[in-house]
Amino acid sequence: MDKKKIIFLLKTLVESLVNKEYSTIERRGESGEYNAEEIKDLVEEYGGNITTPPEEDYKNINIIKIESEPEYAIEYELWVDNEKSDLTLSANIRLNESERKIIIENIHVL
Repeated sequence: MDKKKIIFLLKTLVESLVNKEYSTIERRGESGEYNAEEIKDLVEEYGGNITTPPEEDYKNINIIKIESEPEYAIEYELWVDNEKSDLTLSANIRLNESERKIIIENIHVL
């Protein structure tokens, strides 16, 4: 497992959420089954603003290896209004020779 690559992909996605770049997320193919407007709705339903987490928060992400695939599942608690929240980003990460991508599975309260 290459945790540095996983963290890099996660940080890039979180920064896009912080900056409300929902169309960019969709254009990069990271939105999964959601379109930009649906991602916006998922975030706005929670209330507050997603904010950049402290760097050390990325060291404790829950990474689950998916068997027989170069793929990982993560659950990451987003920061809202500068505090860790129960708004959780669930995503799959693919790391293989031809692809390094994070894909949103859900944004939900956990």
